[in-house]
Amino acid sequence: MKVAEKDTKPTEKSPKPVTKNGGIEKKKKKEDFEVRIPRIIVRNLNFKVNEDQLKKAFEKINATINNTSIVKR
Repeated sequence: MKVAEKDTKPTEKSPKPVTKNGGIEKKKKKEDFEVRIPRIIVRNLNFKVNEDQLKKAFEKINATINNTSIVKR
Protein backbone atom coordinates (compact mmCIF):
# COMPACT_ATOMS: atom_id res chain seq x y z
CA MET A 1 0.00 0.00 0.00
CA LYS A 2 1.49 3.32 -1.08
CA VAL A 3 1.08 6.52 0.88
CA ALA A 4 0.43 9.65 -1.16
CA GLU A 5 3.13 12.23 -0.72
CA LYS A 6 2.18 15.78 0.10
CA ASP A 7 3.52 18.69 -1.87
CA THR A 8 6.37 20.23 0.07
CA LYS A 9 6.40 23.48 -1.84
CA PRO A 10 7.02 26.51 0.34
CA THR A 11 3.84 28.46 0.89
CA GLU A 12 3.69 32.00 -0.35
CA LYS A 13 3.85 34.71 2.24
CA SER A 14 0.79 36.86 2.56
CA PRO A 15 1.10 40.13 0.65
CA LYS A 16 2.12 43.19 2.62
CA PRO A 17 -0.64 45.72 3.27
CA VAL A 18 -0.58 48.62 0.84
CA THR A 19 -1.52 52.16 1.86
CA LYS A 20 -3.70 54.50 -0.19
CA ASN A 21 -0.71 56.24 -1.73
CA GLY A 22 0.81 52.94 -2.89
CA GLY A 23 3.49 52.61 -0.21
CA ILE A 24 3.92 49.53 1.95
CA GLU A 25 2.42 49.81 5.42
CA LYS A 26 4.80 48.99 8.26
CA LYS A 27 3.76 46.92 11.24
CA LYS A 28 3.02 48.90 14.37
CA LYS A 29 5.37 48.56 17.28
CA LYS A 30 4.03 47.44 20.64
CA GLU A 31 4.40 50.91 22.14
CA ASP A 32 2.25 52.37 19.33
CA PHE A 33 -0.87 50.48 20.42
CA GLU A 34 -3.59 52.14 22.46
CA VAL A 35 -4.29 50.97 25.98
CA ARG A 36 -7.77 49.51 26.15
CA ILE A 37 -9.78 50.08 29.28
CA PRO A 38 -11.67 46.98 30.41
CA ARG A 39 -15.45 47.27 30.31
CA ILE A 40 -17.91 45.34 32.45
CA ILE A 41 -21.61 45.10 31.70
CA VAL A 42 -23.88 44.21 34.61
CA ARG A 43 -27.40 43.17 33.67
CA ASN A 44 -30.62 42.48 35.54
CA LEU A 45 -30.10 45.27 38.05
CA ASN A 46 -33.01 46.48 40.09
CA PHE A 47 -34.39 49.77 38.77
CA LYS A 48 -33.81 51.33 42.21
CA VAL A 49 -30.01 50.80 42.05
CA ASN A 50 -28.01 54.00 41.63
CA GLU A 51 -24.37 54.62 40.70
CA ASP A 52 -23.17 54.94 44.30
CA GLN A 53 -24.66 51.58 45.25
CA LEU A 54 -23.06 49.95 42.23
CA LYS A 55 -19.64 51.43 43.10
CA LYS A 56 -19.94 50.22 46.70
CA ALA A 57 -20.73 46.70 45.48
CA PHE A 58 -17.53 46.64 43.42
CA GLU A 59 -15.47 48.14 46.26
CA LYS A 60 -16.06 44.91 48.19
CA ILE A 61 -13.76 43.12 45.73
CA ASN A 62 -11.25 46.01 45.61
CA ALA A 63 -12.23 47.05 42.08
CA THR A 64 -12.08 50.73 41.27
CA ILE A 65 -14.69 52.07 38.89
CA ASN A 66 -13.95 55.28 37.03
CA ASN A 67 -17.03 55.54 34.86
CA THR A 68 -20.52 54.18 35.34
CA SER A 69 -23.62 54.53 33.27
CA ILE A 70 -26.89 52.94 34.24
CA VAL A 71 -29.39 52.65 31.42
CA LYS A 72 -32.91 53.53 32.50
CA ARG A 73 -35.64 51.87 30.48
